[in-house]
Amino acid sequence: MGKTESGVRRTFWLPKELDVKLEEARKTLGLGRSGFYRFAVVELLKSLLTQENRPEKLKEIMINE
Repeated sequence: MGKTESGVRRTFWLPKELDVKLEEARKTLGLGRSGFYRFAVVELLKSLLTQENRPEKLKEIMINE
């Protein structure tokens, strides 16, 4: 039997024009939708955490994880 991973499903709304651009980027990177959005969120958080003026609350949340 394979390993099962626990997780949550998220749903959100995007304007059509943004969705088209994101789909193009996703396909260019060769990622599925879930993988692409996981990648995008992780990269955004890394970027925010490396900024000098990052929000302190975000820093606290990420350090406590």
